[in-house]
Amino acid sequence: MALLIALHPIRVARIGAQAVVEWLREEWERLRGELTRRTTHAEGIFPFLRILSNVVVRELQTMAILLDLYLGVPIIYSTFMQYDELGHHFGPRSRQALKDLKRTDARIAEIMRMVRVAAGRGYDVVLLSDHGMTPAVSYRVKFRESLGTTIERILAGDAPRSGRGALRAVASFAEDTEYADVGAQILDAAVLVAPRRYARVRRALRRSRDWMRRHYGLREIIVPEKYRVDARNAVVATYSSCLAHLYFADDPRPLTRSDIAADPRRAHLYGALLAHPGIGLIASRTVDGGVYLESRRGRARLARGIVTVTAGEDPLSIYDRDARVARAVERLVSQPNGGDLVLFGAFDGQEIVSFDDQVGAHGCVGGDQAFPFLITPPGLDLTGAQIDDARDIHRLVMARYAGGAPEAPVPEPASLTSARKSSPLSRSAPANASSSAPAHVLSDRR
Repeated sequence: MALLIALHPIRVARIGAQAVVEWLREEWERLRGELTRRTTHAEGIFPFLRILSNVVVRELQTMAILLDLYLGVPIIYSTFMQYDELGHHFGPRSRQALKDLKRTDARIAEIMRMVRVAAGRGYDVVLLSDHGMTPAVSYRVKFRESLGTTIERILAGDAPRSGRGALRAVASFAEDTEYADVGAQILDAAVLVAPRRYARVRRALRRSRDWMRRHYGLREIIVPEKYRVDARNAVVATYSSCLAHLYFADDPRPLTRSDIAADPRRAHLYGALLAHPGIGLIASRTVDGGVYLESRRGRARLARGIVTVTAGEDPLSIYDRDARVARAVERLVSQPNGGDLVLFGAFDGQEIVSFDDQVGAHGCVGGDQAFPFLITPPGLDLTGAQIDDARDIHRLVMARYAGGAPEAPVPEPASLTSARKSSPLSRSAPANASSSAPAHVLSDRR
């Protein structure tokens, strides 16, 4: 692909021009965000990621698809993840994210033109997203500390009360590491070794050092997130977007709610997290294999997909009342490698608290993150179909082609099926493993 790009001067020129425009656009939007006090921190590496994903990767994807169309590859699948990146940083309904969708739409138009005039065979185009996105507020910005810091503070405050040593904790996101200031330190060293007669050079180096400390850190490039589990840390918190897992790592067993309540230090941490306004729901295992749900408003038991309220209100109701969501939460918490406590960011019906520095979140439940979309040609109308997971998509979309449906003129994507689906809740990861931007499947009708 790199060779093909190099041999295509028009695309090379377009990539270069778009990279410059994207950089300027990011710097302007970053400045405007600082002036308007936007509700998330700027990530140092994000301008580089934005150019890579929104310019380079999108061009490579488009060219690879056009090549496969020309060669007549039977089925082509690709993911355009640019909207996801901008949705996380500026919000799912932000001008930045929606304008970038137009640029993705232009690439899909290129693909459609290739389908019509030069493809090796006839294709249908299917557009889909694997999840939606909910407007969010950053936990770190709202509460002036990360979730990991909150847990450490609770544990440290419990030590004098209990008369025992505090449980040690570590978070998956490393705020301060040995790499945090390496880039600026290199420039500091350059200032020290530069001869004094080069005053202008020394001033330029100092300005570059200060700018780097304000905008970028080598730590974000090398180790943006990390995990560390060892005997010294009795509590491990790992989080991604609006979902977090907390492990009591000094006990190798998957702990139940009763195990946690039997240890005063663990019980104190549980109670403090439950009372924290940034956490809307805590889920844990029960002895009989079910799930215990608790929020500040009420308690409930979840077993076989049925929620039974035991006190106050249904703690899951603010997030979603759909039975499929309840089943997904039960599967998530019951996993043997899931957290001993599973924390859901607080949700007010509009915005959800994200444990990462994001203003658009997904990976949990609550709001539009549980609403993906699917756009098909008229001949593949899925209106009314029940789609719960990826296997249903494969069955419904591919059934037409496996059945040998008769050929028809290549249509425009026209029918929109809003498939109500529970969010695929899986163990949280250091980086998002999926994106909400349109992907497409191009399938040979024969």
